[in-house]
Amino acid sequence: MSATQRQQPRPRPATLTAVVLLAAAEGAVLTAWGVWMLVMGLIGHPDRPAQAEAGGLTALALAVLPLLACAGLWKCRRWGRGPALIVQLMALPVAWTLFTAGGAMASGGIVLGVAAVAGLVLLMHPATTQALDESEAARASAASGASGASGSRGRPGPSGKPGKPGRSGDPRRRDR
Repeated sequence: MSATQRQQPRPRPATLTAVVLLAAAEGAVLTAWGVWMLVMGLIGHPDRPAQAEAGGLTALALAVLPLLACAGLWKCRRWGRGPALIVQLMALPVAWTLFTAGGAMASGGIVLGVAAVAGLVLLMHPATTQALDESEAARASAASGASGASGSRGRPGPSGKPGKPGRSGDPRRRDR
């Protein structure tokens, strides 16, 4: 198949783009919060400088997860959904804690809770799921086509019999 005969990749659905932007925003906020806590721990006058610095480092470490999810989802990698789901699920109890604290913290809890629920809905949306599955299938077929293998036709399977078209040759799969 020539390059002109290949199908053009489908455009990224709006739901996937939205969840990528949400994950990027969450990662950016965690990074900014971590840097701010580190700086205040080092040059500010916190009650416990070591606790402020540890909190800053923890926030920076937590920022890696949504940024990793953002990168994976931007490239339409199915594995990016896992870290994104973990981030959204971790945000829900944090949002509840902020909300029940009252005052200005309650509004932050509401914003975080809405963002977490929106992220979960976007990650589970059928358009997002389909885009990630199709992208994975396209990569898998491109990888099998690039290896030059013509399937398992004619080659003996694990039992010594020629393989059937469409069978992987996996010894755990049984013909029925």
